[in-house]
Amino acid sequence: LIYLLLISLSGQQPRVVPIQERKADFLLQPPPLSPRPTVVEKRTEESRGSISALKLVPPRRPYPGKAGIMLKVQANHFKVTFHPGENIYQYDVDINPKISSKGMARMLERQLIEIYGSELNGKLPVYDGSKSMYTHGPLPFQHREFVVTLAEDRGTSGREKKFTVTIRHVSTLNRNNLEDFLKGRPVPTPQEHLQALDVLLREHPALHFTSVSRSFFKKELGSAPLEGGLVAINGFYQSLRPTHNGLQLNVDLSTTAFHASIPVIDFLKKQFKNFDPRYRLTDVVRLKVKRALSRLKVQVIHRQTPRRYRISGLSTGPTKDLKFPMEGGEEMRVVDYFKATYNCVIEYPELPCLQVQANKASYLPMEVCVICDGQKYGGKLNDRQTKNLRDLACVLPRVRESKILSIMNKDDGPGR
Repeated sequence: LIYLLLISLSGQQPRVVPIQERKADFLLQPPPLSPRPTVVEKRTEESRGSISALKLVPPRRPYPGKAGIMLKVQANHFKVTFHPGENIYQYDVDINPKISSKGMARMLERQLIEIYGSELNGKLPVYDGSKSMYTHGPLPFQHREFVVTLAEDRGTSGREKKFTVTIRHVSTLNRNNLEDFLKGRPVPTPQEHLQALDVLLREHPALHFTSVSRSFFKKELGSAPLEGGLVAINGFYQSLRPTHNGLQLNVDLSTTAFHASIPVIDFLKKQFKNFDPRYRLTDVVRLKVKRALSRLKVQVIHRQTPRRYRISGLSTGPTKDLKFPMEGGEEMRVVDYFKATYNCVIEYPELPCLQVQANKASYLPMEVCVICDGQKYGGKLNDRQTKNLRDLACVLPRVRESKILSIMNKDDGPGR
């Protein structure tokens, strides 16, 4: 017999009562049994002659519901039609010297296709900006190195740099696995195929939008200024989802904070209430300025061919005291160099310079630098900034639907 321990609320000693003596009110009905998951036997080349690999797949819905009122719900999912055709081939991409920017890596890949397109057997690869490249059908080689020349800083500096791009075949994704899944057969979800298709669907938006994680942003979709030299920008999020109705592309609106593309000195004025560029910074203020500018990309405006740099620190002294060695061994002041070379008079010589190379002393006066566009703000927003961002992001459902459909129909959107 199964016994149940009952504790009386009246203070009496607990007693053990056989379960048959309890009233029916105490009995709990067991939950309905759900259909057991289907076990699919998947035999691979490696497993032939040995124990086959077993994988679980989601159970099928036993029957549709009949109670209640039927309603139609509008969802932000778009059906994806894909005909596998040939197998999908995955390649490993190695770039030397290394590139940390995915945008720069994608530019290099497009340059490679433009130069060596005839040697790729007419294939147009898709690239995730990191290590993986996919093609619909094989490339005419298993392993090959390409030399690609690309202008630094997105073509703005006039300098060119050579890169060695190594492409190596790593795996072949069988089209039959994807076909079985798309036809609704009880097979394991082909995650590798879905990853390749996700890279494919992100290829076009990545060329026209600022990419942050799985979202894409552009000012044309809506923006609002935030205090502190920041700006809130609208964008969209997309993700490929496997469903019982096949592949669906989930698209939703997204909003985040970016650094505004403004002069560095204007940015510091917005960041710090009492900042005055005419006076030398105290040690405390200098530390705050260094933190605010750390790792930001800036573009110089004092030369005909503007160039981009990443801030690595600040000079220890003011601009007027900084000197650098010339070819003849003599030293020259930074303010004199800018006047003689660019006819640029430094208006705020008391401010420190931006250090733009970590391995050697390379300085730029703050007033000749502008913060580059498309840099996501990584700090924490204050209450007013958060409110302004939410005012831009929160819209009525019908407005959200209209914006999503507009994004899908754009020439540079995910629906093209």
